[in-house]
Amino acid sequence: MMVSAGVTNPGRVRTHNEDAFLDAPDRQLWVVADGMGGHSAGDVASAMIVEHLGKLSPNADMATFVDQVDAELTSVNDVLRKHAQERNVSLIGATVVAMLGGKDVTAIGWAGDSRAYRYRDGKLERLSRDHSTAQELMDTGQFTAAQLAGKQQGNTITRAVGGEPKLYLDWIVAGFEPGTQFLLCSDGLTKEVPEPKIEEQFKRNLPPKELADTLVQAAVAAGGRDNVTVVVVRAE
Repeated sequence: MMVSAGVTNPGRVRTHNEDAFLDAPDRQLWVVADGMGGHSAGDVASAMIVEHLGKLSPNADMATFVDQVDAELTSVNDVLRKHAQERNVSLIGATVVAMLGGKDVTAIGWAGDSRAYRYRDGKLERLSRDHSTAQELMDTGQFTAAQLAGKQQGNTITRAVGGEPKLYLDWIVAGFEPGTQFLLCSDGLTKEVPEPKIEEQFKRNLPPKELADTLVQAAVAAGGRDNVTVVVVRAE
């Protein structure tokens, strides 16, 4: 059984919240979507993702469940690209991270820099890998994470729903046991709160709602330069 909670906040700088989330433990489905900042109608994109995925029913067969999520997001991708054309704007899009629950494994899929983490045995581990120019620079060894910290202005998202004619999600399978916790978040959290600080909060063993609230407030207190959204899922 999974216990979960989601919290979103516009932050301290932006008047508009372009993030959206789905917290549906009854359907074994959790999603965070982050409308592309600075683009028109980012909130339309994130809301559409959550609305489409929110219609899915849980599927005992994980591979089929993954296919259903892929199909829904491909459909959203097509609609958003059509919207952008009609409005004569270059992009209406959103990053997304989705987690699908199973008996003792989850499937996690993403496009962009919204992230998934797993916390177990006192350690926080990032499961997703950002689709961004910053990640590519680190992968090629040109820069370290420390060197790139704070240099967000040069960081471009390289994959998103609505970004390209064909949408590709990366998927991984992650195991869990009772007590394991998962975190899905928009980059509004990770830009403001470093991973060791996030891990510290997990170590306090708070209920999911309290932990989600605490993490969001930490991001807002650290500057809150972006919308921030957190979904915490705990295996009981």
